[in-house]
Amino acid sequence: MEEGKRSGTAVISAMSRAAHLLWCQPPKIFEDTLALQFSGCETEAVLKAQMDQLEAEVARNTNPDFAREASRGRYLSISFWRDE
Repeated sequence: MEEGKRSGTAVISAMSRAAHLLWCQPPKIFEDTLALQFSGCETEAVLKAQMDQLEAEVARNTNPDFAREASRGRYLSISFWRDE
């Protein structure tokens, strides 16, 4: 962690908590109403874009098996979380 910069781990954790709050069906395990703000994302659309960017980065920087499993897990989670 660099002084004066937010921890990447903390930001990704906040993004996950914000996604949980926005997209999970009740009951909520933990209603972290500050997570979106802590994630650095101003809106749900920005959060989605950041999550998509993170997924693309994982795909570029890992082996195909890991990227496929990470992507699969994310899509399963998002489809479960969303009220579609």
